[in-house]
Amino acid sequence: MTRRKGVGASFYSGRLPQPERNVMLTPPPPRKPRTFTIAWVFLLTIHGFLHAQTASEIDLLLANKEIAFAHACRFTLAAAAKTGAEIADDQAAFTRAHENGWLPKQADADNPIRMGELSFLIMRAFNMKGSFLYALFPNPRYAFRELDHLKLLPGRRSPMSQVSGEELLWILGMVLSYLEERMASTAKAGASTSDASTEPSPDMPNAPPPVVKADPKWWLAPDTPDTRSEPPSGDAQSQWWVAPFPAPDAQSEPPPGGDEWWVAPRSAPPDAVPAGESQNPVAASSADFGILISVEPSYDKDGKGFQIVGGVTPWISAALGKKMDVSVSAKLSFVYGERGRSESPPFIAELERAEATFRPVQMLQLTVGRQRFKDNAQMIASGFFDGFFATAGLGWARLSVGAFYTGLQYKKSAEILMTTHDQIKHTAPVDYGDPDSYFASRRIFVPVAIEFPDLTPRTSLSLMAIGQFDVNAAAYAAAQPLHTQYMEARYGVEAADTLRFTVAGIGFLAESAETAGATALWGGAAAALDADWITPGRTPDMLSFKARWGSGVASGDFRAFLPISGLAQGLVFTPALSGLLTIRLSYAARLLRTFSLAAEGVLFWRTDRETVKDAELDGASKDPFLGGELAASCIWSPQSAIIATAGGGVFLPGRAFVHGSPVRWKIHAGVTVSL
Repeated sequence: MTRRKGVGASFYSGRLPQPERNVMLTPPPPRKPRTFTIAWVFLLTIHGFLHAQTASEIDLLLANKEIAFAHACRFTLAAAAKTGAEIADDQAAFTRAHENGWLPKQADADNPIRMGELSFLIMRAFNMKGSFLYALFPNPRYAFRELDHLKLLPGRRSPMSQVSGEELLWILGMVLSYLEERMASTAKAGASTSDASTEPSPDMPNAPPPVVKADPKWWLAPDTPDTRSEPPSGDAQSQWWVAPFPAPDAQSEPPPGGDEWWVAPRSAPPDAVPAGESQNPVAASSADFGILISVEPSYDKDGKGFQIVGGVTPWISAALGKKMDVSVSAKLSFVYGERGRSESPPFIAELERAEATFRPVQMLQLTVGRQRFKDNAQMIASGFFDGFFATAGLGWARLSVGAFYTGLQYKKSAEILMTTHDQIKHTAPVDYGDPDSYFASRRIFVPVAIEFPDLTPRTSLSLMAIGQFDVNAAAYAAAQPLHTQYMEARYGVEAADTLRFTVAGIGFLAESAETAGATALWGGAAAALDADWITPGRTPDMLSFKARWGSGVASGDFRAFLPISGLAQGLVFTPALSGLLTIRLSYAARLLRTFSLAAEGVLFWRTDRETVKDAELDGASKDPFLGGELAASCIWSPQSAIIATAGGGVFLPGRAFVHGSPVRWKIHAGVTVSL
């Protein structure tokens, strides 16, 4: 039996559409479940439907890559516990749904149903409430948004994408599980205040709750049947899901001779497939679009003071056939505050994302355009870059190669701060009369990587090389080129089912022009140690430990580590990793389906006295301790169209600062509306 490696938990406040989602922690992708097991999950869940459908009919449904309106109506009405002879006939079910206004007026019983149309049918059939946008404009697009927000749909879909039989059963099973959880919670709350009956109402699905409330952990099925692929003794079901987590209750006993716990049936997303396997087909020219509107006021002591940062981001995401999809988003942002008006124009326009992903064959994926990239250790480069990135799956490994350019991005978004020239260019006010004042430092970097996700049953390894080339000198005579090359190794160990350690090391060489006609060669290093633990309990909380170290010293053969992206290491105190050691302890939890929180504490030390800069550092002090920071944030998404955030932090200066240096703090709040 193959174990699925990796520890992860997903803490969602709600799922925004493209281009971005507020995801605090992300689970590793599960293996694709067996289709016949999904059928068992669905049939076990819907008692009234069990006797109405034959095994051959279920097999036929699962083999379909496109589900017609009539067939989708029949299964959905049955799942919604709509009793009567009409659910035994596709045409009768379609007629009823159409007459009730649950389908588009132009819907044809034999035409394939789309994901948005199925979402609207489900919302209506189950009488589910949606966001204020769905209430104002009840249509397939906002129904899709609502189910996506509730995490009841497979990921990376659009309202216009096709629906396979496998997806239909998975979605209906997830909807029933979600409604059952809500009904159980309501019944529990009612029982604490009255003697009201906890029996489900006749209009709700008559389905038992799953034995294990596992969301958002992924449940896996054995790849191949063996002597251990049997349910616990005394149970009549022929197929169960297995999870690499401790047994959650007394009913989840391990099979004889096995080392993994068996739990109640639960399906994994149909689109969650290993690298190299094909996704379910999508409709030609399927697309989704929207606008994100955000406002975030903040105040930081002894920093930028009071500021209001807002933005309007229109976006569109489309699938062009089965092998290509595109995503484009742009942003118009404004900054109003005590210092913002003097630093830049009140409005900044930028292209955030413009990428096209092409899958010519099953094992190859190519992405071209402005896309998100980050190195495996997330210490060298992270953000949106212009270029291409190709990944080829070999089964036992993944090979990747890319090439990116930074000089066409808005400089505040790119955060390229490798040299003095970069820093001067970054802090200069934007002048629309001088386009060069808008763009980031001009650099090209080429990443090449090989990854072994399953080096052993409990370990993974990734190796990456990045070459960075400074091309500023072609446009700026005063710019002294700095070229760097990085070698990165990252090794992960799953020490226990809920505990994972990761260690990473980076060595780099640099070539810099220090005097006219002369160059210098020197090097540096960085390292990281991470530990993530999913704590036991009902909520999937995660406790994380992270240590980061970057070499220092401004001269000599071994100098400060210089990443391509200036990644801030704190919220209030924001130095880069160069010449720095940080120890971070964080805690993240999704307390409710719509509410999550995170808190962390960070300690800072400098690894030399030259690299880290701050106006209040004591030049005479040799003490390496810079201080500590405490920060917390929460995310609340009461509806699919709204995300509210709030947080803040405080930095306590250490002995390396001038005695009596004031405490620094920052608070912020924000609201994002997705239309």
